Amino acid sequence: MYRIQAGPVIPWFFRHLGFSTREAAVGGRRVIDVALAPEAVSLDALVVTALGIERRRALGYAVQEVDGRELEKAKEPNVLGSLTGKVAGLTVYNQTGLFETPEIRLQGRRPLIVVDGVPHETDFWDISPDDVGKRQRAQGDRGFGTVRLPWQDGAVLITTKRGNRNRPGLAVAYNSSNLFQNGFVAIPEVQTLYGTGYGGRYAYRDGKGGGVFDGAGWIWGPRLDQTGPDGSCMKVAQYDSPVDPATGAYTPTCWTSRGRNNLENFLHTGLITDHNLSVTSTTESGSFRASLSHLYQRGQVPNTRLNKTTFALSGVQNLGDRFRADATWTYNRQYTPNYPRTGYGPQNYVYNLLLWTGVDVDVRDLRNYWQQGREGIQQRHYNYAWYNNPYFLAYENLQGYYKDTNYGRVALDYDLSDALKLTVRSGANLYSLTEDLKVPLSLINYEDATNGNYVLEDAKNFDLDTDVFLGYDQPLSTDWELKATVGGNNRWYRYTHQWTRTAGLNVPGLYNLGNSATDLRATNRLERKRTTALFGTFDVGFRDAVFLGVTARNDWSSALPEQNNSYFYPSVSLAAVVSDLLPVPATVRYLKLRASWARVANDLELYSTTPVYNSGVNWNGTPSVVFPSAQLNPDIQPEQSTTWEFGADARFFGDRLGVDVTHYNSVDENDIIYLPVSEASGFGSRLLNANKYRRRGWEVALNATPLKRGESVAWDLGLNWSRNRRYLLELAPGLDNLNGVRPGERMDLFRGWLFNRAPDGQIIYARGLPTYQPAIGKIGYADPDWVAGLNSRLRAGNFALDLQFDGRYKGLIYSQTHRKMWWGGTHPGTVTSFRDDENAGKATYVGEGVVVVSGGVKRDKDGNIIEDTRVFAPNTTPVFWSTWVNSYYHNTSDEPNVFDASFVKFREFGLTYRLPARWSRRFAADAASVSLVGRNLWMWSEVDFIDPETASPDSRYREDLQTPSARNVGFNVNLTF
Repeated sequence: MYRIQAGPVIPWFFRHLGFSTREAAVGGRRVIDVALAPEAVSLDALVVTALGIERRRALGYAVQEVDGRELEKAKEPNVLGSLTGKVAGLTVYNQTGLFETPEIRLQGRRPLIVVDGVPHETDFWDISPDDVGKRQRAQGDRGFGTVRLPWQDGAVLITTKRGNRNRPGLAVAYNSSNLFQNGFVAIPEVQTLYGTGYGGRYAYRDGKGGGVFDGAGWIWGPRLDQTGPDGSCMKVAQYDSPVDPATGAYTPTCWTSRGRNNLENFLHTGLITDHNLSVTSTTESGSFRASLSHLYQRGQVPNTRLNKTTFALSGVQNLGDRFRADATWTYNRQYTPNYPRTGYGPQNYVYNLLLWTGVDVDVRDLRNYWQQGREGIQQRHYNYAWYNNPYFLAYENLQGYYKDTNYGRVALDYDLSDALKLTVRSGANLYSLTEDLKVPLSLINYEDATNGNYVLEDAKNFDLDTDVFLGYDQPLSTDWELKATVGGNNRWYRYTHQWTRTAGLNVPGLYNLGNSATDLRATNRLERKRTTALFGTFDVGFRDAVFLGVTARNDWSSALPEQNNSYFYPSVSLAAVVSDLLPVPATVRYLKLRASWARVANDLELYSTTPVYNSGVNWNGTPSVVFPSAQLNPDIQPEQSTTWEFGADARFFGDRLGVDVTHYNSVDENDIIYLPVSEASGFGSRLLNANKYRRRGWEVALNATPLKRGESVAWDLGLNWSRNRRYLLELAPGLDNLNGVRPGERMDLFRGWLFNRAPDGQIIYARGLPTYQPAIGKIGYADPDWVAGLNSRLRAGNFALDLQFDGRYKGLIYSQTHRKMWWGGTHPGTVTSFRDDENAGKATYVGEGVVVVSGGVKRDKDGNIIEDTRVFAPNTTPVFWSTWVNSYYHNTSDEPNVFDASFVKFREFGLTYRLPARWSRRFAADAASVSLVGRNLWMWSEVDFIDPETASPDSRYREDLQTPSARNVGFNVNLTF
């Protein structure tokens, strides 16, 4: 019973954790009864931190969340791809090839992954989207100082699903996602007017150079589809021409563009199906959930596929009034007998088809990839010097992958009193991986001649992480509350790896280590590491509105020198819900200010302080060992990072508009580097702590509901925006730059070979060709100016429309595809009248630029001009078109192959119809929905033929002959019983 004095027009909001907010006006009523509808707890109310402690208002650092339900419809093969564009500060570099793992960066760094409170070494292939309850991101150096592994690069927390406490009893759910990969948002286009050869000449004899440019592979050959005055075709001896049985010569046949769509003709429609069946049982004392998922992906490359099976169990049970248990276990198996190779080289189908197969060859004619009568011995192709038949690669050059992963954890909680709780928690991650590589006879891999080979690789990992801690939670008075935690952690890690290879095969096609022609080649490795820690947290709350948090942790690591293996790192945070403390305008529903300071550390890679001999060469059967070239440092210190963060979270107009803004500033120091030294010392480098960096950036997350009509119509928008920069502050003694970056400059400097230019910017020529500067120089910066994502959900009755767009602005990438297509002669830009002139033996192309007619320049040690007396005149020297193209795009400068990496993607589409209850009941379902879905539907970019999203920090923002970027469309069915 309560009494409130209020004016008749003042609205009142009724809210409670776990229930939706309701608004009621007083009007003329003296009694107001309001019923609150249950709803899932939102991030505004609750966050599960690294130690499993539930809090939200008290957090002094930024945390964002993605509901697992957002990942269940238009499913990506790797669940990490589904996070793209959904979280500010989290950048996902999606890849385009089958079974390629996306890269992830949180504020420019690779974060730690924590699953149900336990650090988890994962590439995300072992996680099913149907088992993800929610995902959160937070910076490790601000909020996760007590996570049981020191990590200075932030964290992504994954909480797996449990039973639904709002729905007691037994529940069964089925989800089916089916996507077809048909069409592309980025695929290279080739010129179709000229064929194989060089200088307009080509004639096949043996595919090894015995004819006219028949072993070179260039696509600078004769013009195709030419006819004489009598209508007859131009004829050229080709690989599939009839052979004169008397002379063995190839009879010329019509020279036509029969392979205009070779790349698309080689690929077929891919398929991604993902099915999940889950059973949940919930009672008053606990809940249990079992889930079985299976993903199958048929690759667009023939004879490639991927299977992924996941079985997950989770349970929460009250074992008494004071004793609780919470356990999870997941088994995942990834298995594929073959997935395609990527990157530049003759084992990549894109390399063979796009760069070095002219349209005078129809790839469909190469489907019978064995030479007649030499099956299993010799592949059939148009070139036997440098390239492989794509079908031969797909069906014979196989790489298998078989990985079994088990991970989970058990947590036991015991209430020693109303205020004191003891928690014991242990998590394990175990995987076993086998990879095999079958190398067939006649495979071409540059000069690596082979009689066939078999490579077998095995790896095993075991990671055990255990916590014991006491938690105290007690109101001290009506205004004050105290929460504290003290505990310890132990992590034990073991990894083994073995690699074995045959030295040729005695019997072609028999892939067994016992079939090695000579002695096997093998290596093996063992890694072990142990980390122990003590940690504590201390949180004080005042009137549930002001919160002070302090954490401290000390680690002891076996990877560090024994006399220097301990390091300490603390954090402090302050949060204030201003709207609960001070009068605020009526439009302000909630206003929170926060600040935090933290210092975290990261220790060394294993065995970085102990010099060991490495295997050397064998000389006449006698093995050798080599002392390491790096001088190690017994006094090395852990890397550390110190961060300040400030932020604000505001909600307006009854939660119709929310804005969360974060600014962070970090200093990373004690960087562990190998500094080059004079080889006269007996070493090539020495290990030391040096260099200092600053990271700073902004993150903005905006949520709005611009339209809402009762419970049936609503339009929700989510916008996230982030910007990150890293600067070099200090260098090791004796250094004045780090890869061209000087103190005070950005670390993402993009460098390369530059054209020699006159003061007015014109390219300087010599002998009719561009010249380049004598030293690598600055081209620009690799990191984007900003990254953003826009998510929209419109609900109207039983329909829901979900749209997502995301992109990046500015930054640079290097395209190997662009460079090699120009060099090889397949780029459409190579088609000009100058090419016909060259085929006629005339050099007519004059490059636009200048030549030096007198004078010269003086440069400093970095290549900068300090004196210039040159006199210039226009370039007038004609050259062959192909010679200029190869010089300009391939041999001289990196500039023509560097692009603005800006892009915008229509990332996701979903149109969902929720069936009326009377329809669902016809097939015994409590709820049912069907969705039309799509992923990667459209892209705007200024880069030729490729998807700039794939160029990542690990590849140094270099695109290296990527797989075409596919468009995925399909449907989803979701049933609940």
